[in-house]
Amino acid sequence: MKKTFKIKSVLAIVVIFSTFSCSSDDESPQPTPQPINYTNYTKTIKPDATEGQDAFIYEFNVNQQLGSHPDFMVGRYNGNETRNLIRFDFSDIPTNAVVDSVKISLYSYQSTSNGSHAGANASKLQRVTSTWDESTVTWSNQPTSTSDDEVLLDQTTSTIQDYLDINVTLMARVMIANPSQNFGFLFRLQDNSGADKKMVFASSDNTDSDLHPKIDVYYRIAE
Repeated sequence: MKKTFKIKSVLAIVVIFSTFSCSSDDESPQPTPQPINYTNYTKTIKPDATEGQDAFIYEFNVNQQLGSHPDFMVGRYNGNETRNLIRFDFSDIPTNAVVDSVKISLYSYQSTSNGSHAGANASKLQRVTSTWDESTVTWSNQPTSTSDDEVLLDQTTSTIQDYLDINVTLMARVMIANPSQNFGFLFRLQDNSGADKKMVFASSDNTDSDLHPKIDVYYRIAE
């Protein structure tokens, strides 16, 4: 009987000690997460003819080079399509930035060579996925693009109509976080069938600098 009593006493002590230990652990203070402080920035990029990277490409003449054309345009003429490429330099934005919003603005005008908006001209912007150069790109060697996160532009309602603050955040985030993948945007019609149609904006080569394409990047950097 004495041996049994001693064993039970030892077990009781172990149980009490274990309970005390668990209770002590549960009540220990937990470290308070420290808030992350951010500094907000806005970067506006509106390049001129020297710094701008945009090019007009035309199916009618597949080898024609139009990197210095004053128009930023999509359209359809007699069954032939036109597209435009544009790339902005995001190198001043850190790759680890938290990118909240990226918006493109395009400015329309009465072009001496291509007129103004016309027809059922609903268009879209896509992310380009391969390299190109403004000075050599043509219809025949144009880069590839993806429809992932593409942005649709509704048909115009007047012949002169700016498209301001087009939200391209999802596409631009890829380009900013991965500079080697910044191949820019492709501007093209949503539907390349039917009657002639076009959207006409000024390119970075236009003589009126107020009309050059612009992109605004809103981002944060952790302190």
